[in-house]
Order: sequence, then C-alpha cells, then structure tokens
Amino acid sequence: MISLSTDYNGNVLPIAHILTASAQKLDGSTTAATSTAISATEKSVVLLAAEDPIHFLIGTNPTADANDMLLPGGMIWLILDPGEKISIFGGVGYISPAG
Repeated sequence: MISLSTDYNGNVLPIAHILTASAQKLDGSTTAATSTAISATEKSVVLLAAEDPIHFLIGTNPTADANDMLLPGGMIWLILDPGEKISIFGGVGYISPAG
C-alpha cells in the first residue's frame, strides 16, 4: 500500500511521481556531506533515501551531526525552499528531485 504525504489539513501534497536523473549521492559516513542547492528560484520536492540510518538537516548552509533528525533507513519526501540544501551525517544518502 502506498500512502501519500498530506499537509496539516489532511490534503494530499501535490508531488510528481517521476524522479529526475540528477540524483546526488552524499557520503556522510565520517563527516557531514551537503548537497548542492536543488533550485535557487523555486520550491522543490525531493526524495531522500538511505539504506542505513542517517541524520539530516535542511537549510541554506546546513551541516548535519548526530543530534539532527534521524532517518532510520528508507525514504522520505521533503519540500525545500529556494536555495536550500540537505546535509547528511552517519552514512550514505541519495537525493533525487521530483520532476
């Protein structure tokens, strides 16, 4: 069963079902790794995936550490504001913009 992300009002968030070929691999195994900005001018929907647990942080200049949000392996859809990046720590993650 596939469950769709919803907003605070229970409305399904509009996300594209096709991932772009421009996935970024981030290796934050020993130190934090940070993506490039997904878009400088528009909000973006991205899929963050990791095989093992990772910590992640979103911002214009983020540096994740072991105290940030935990993704215990698997995938999560995220919405980024213009210019935002994702930083991961503790493992390898993949970021793929929806398009």
